[in-house]
Amino acid sequence: MVIEHDDGTITIYAHMKSGTVTPRKVGDRVEQGDYLGVVGSSGFSTGPHLHLGVQNRFNNLFDPYAGECNALNDESYWNDQEPYLVKGIESVDTHSASPPAPPEVKAANNAFTGLWYAPALDGEGFNIVTSDGGTVVYFYGSDSRGNRIWLISDPIAGEIRTGQAINVLMFESTGGDFSQPVPSARGLAAWGTLSLRFTGCDSGQSVLNGVDGYKESQITKLAGVSGASCVDGDLPPDSGLAGLWYDPSKDGEGYNLIVSPAGRSLYYYGFGDNGLRLWLISALITEPLEAGKTVEAILYRATQGTFSNPVPSSQALEVWGTARITVIDCSTVTIVMEGTDGGKTSSTVRLAGIIGVGCSN
Repeated sequence: MVIEHDDGTITIYAHMKSGTVTPRKVGDRVEQGDYLGVVGSSGFSTGPHLHLGVQNRFNNLFDPYAGECNALNDESYWNDQEPYLVKGIESVDTHSASPPAPPEVKAANNAFTGLWYAPALDGEGFNIVTSDGGTVVYFYGSDSRGNRIWLISDPIAGEIRTGQAINVLMFESTGGDFSQPVPSARGLAAWGTLSLRFTGCDSGQSVLNGVDGYKESQITKLAGVSGASCVDGDLPPDSGLAGLWYDPSKDGEGYNLIVSPAGRSLYYYGFGDNGLRLWLISALITEPLEAGKTVEAILYRATQGTFSNPVPSSQALEVWGTARITVIDCSTVTIVMEGTDGGKTSSTVRLAGIIGVGCSN
């Protein structure tokens, strides 16, 4: 739940209980005291709580509680700020049975894992990854100012069903450069929402609504991940390497490795040396990735387009540089990038593998 206030301030209410969020639509006005939802534990969460985030009109995070530990701002944004610690018993309840277990991520979700795009909006697209921790959606494209943009969703817990709409918060990264990104814990800011509705394992609709505008698209699966329930054919020997990878020393950027029947593609999400967001896509890698072997691929970057008018990949992509990929084992991959924005070596570890697809060293 994201609320934009009259002064441009944005408040974010995350991990709300599934199915309890207000039915109000984007653009509706709410007043103090209106019902928003029930505190829950959806997404990546270890227990019921309210994750409250506050940003000013410049998308900078700040702490609404004024105190000696707050180095961001001196002013409190609470109407009536209570003491930092308030002692007391909230409630005492009795129950007749154990609480139900949270919903499990279904392996069936990997039917939707892969690369998606709208043929009418070639030049942008979605990466969908289903792991043990949930389903995460990446969007890569251009913003309203003509700069590159990449967004990441809140994790989607539970099973995704054909014909059922899914609404999820989308976040944009706000700081860093090619040599050192800002860690995700400090660099991510709310961008808006994404609504997905799949009509089959290779078709669906998407609605993006956020800082850069509103856009509806008819999307098609461009490449599914080998081992997914909608993808035919034998598993390539390196299919277990598919998923999300990152270098802990460079938190705030990362890689998505796609292994499909057609070959392998590497995506990079991070920043250029000018501090602007950067996403890169590799040329198709046809040879399998093997431990101890280095594979080199050309990397491309997009140079044109806006959020409302993306430029087709055939016109917008230009060579950025190269990536050399060396697999150490199932949990460690070294990626060396050299290109327009400089060079860097990333000792990546697996952040999330594809559910239902194993890996053997």
